[in-house]
Amino acid sequence: MGTRITAKRYCQHIVPHLEEFWHDVSRTSEDYVYILQDGSSVHAAAYTTNFLKEKGLYNYLFPWTAKSPDLNLIEGVWRLMKARINQRTPRPNRNDLMRAAIREEWASIDETDLVHLLSSTPGRVQAVLAAQGGHTKY
Repeated sequence: MGTRITAKRYCQHIVPHLEEFWHDVSRTSEDYVYILQDGSSVHAAAYTTNFLKEKGLYNYLFPWTAKSPDLNLIEGVWRLMKARINQRTPRPNRNDLMRAAIREEWASIDETDLVHLLSSTPGRVQAVLAAQGGHTKY
């Protein structure tokens, strides 16, 4: 089992890459560039909030509801991986086989898959608005 991510580890190991990416994109964009985090406890922790404020990134956080799977692109990635794993013959029936399948499917996700998921964003936003934040087909 791997090491659990904590707010401190997130700020030490992930935020520096996020900061660098944000600055690179901000320099070349004519529009505002926002940072999107879900409502995980690591993202919402006081330690993370203070760290992002110190880095000058806090004001660029996009407001996000705590539980919004219909708008979270990673949920589409998980669905895609689950579908691909379920199509395997034979299906993984042990933990080690499932872990291997997950790693293989994660590695097989390509730009086309991500563009397809990203292109569904306007439809998902409209569906959430129409459902007034309630459940949608996504």
